[in-house]
Amino acid sequence: MCAWTDIADLATKAARDTFKFTVTYTHNVGGAAEVIAAPFDAACEVIRVTDNGQVTEYVPVIDVRLADLTTAPVVDDTCVIGAKSYRIIDVQKGGVGIDAKLFLMEL
Repeated sequence: MCAWTDIADLATKAARDTFKFTVTYTHNVGGAAEVIAAPFDAACEVIRVTDNGQVTEYVPVIDVRLADLTTAPVVDDTCVIGAKSYRIIDVQKGGVGIDAKLFLMEL
């Protein structure tokens, strides 16, 4: 029987292959560009809690499978999706390092 991490990885691959966009990913430090497939949401709803209450904003996000990249993603890496360039402004890891949600800012 598969470990739950194997099952989660299969689900991540299925989502990537079903909802994929071509992403050219460049690591900020010492990395050549890599082409990967990843689900992309041009306007993901993000709710932030501040001292003044709740703020809702919509930001572009990609979900990446860490195994698809040669190095883990970090803030200030860049990517190109379609004709638009983005900078990674936040990285949220999920599921025991199986994948990561990358929050983007259009350049």
